[in-house]
Amino acid sequence: DRVYFVLTEFDWYARGEPIVLEGTSYTVDDDPIRIDARTLERVGEYRGVELYGRDGDTNLYVPVFDGYWLPFVPDPGTRPSVVATDTTPPG
Repeated sequence: DRVYFVLTEFDWYARGEPIVLEGTSYTVDDDPIRIDARTLERVGEYRGVELYGRDGDTNLYVPVFDGYWLPFVPDPGTRPSVVATDTTPPG
């Protein structure tokens, strides 16, 4: 079962703070979009919210309701790398 996040319930989101992952800041981009969940992999977590990405895409995605994901784009002032989908820790 997938968890869907009501982001307005998170203080950091309500204050308009960006997601920060591996030194890159990400801000919300527009409205939720429909994405096939099978194309996404979990890449991390930020203050209680699961983050997803897909190969070749620099955006992060948060599941907000069935089949819909809220995109977060890298801030122009940071240098994002393409999100890696292999997040298995070594060992």
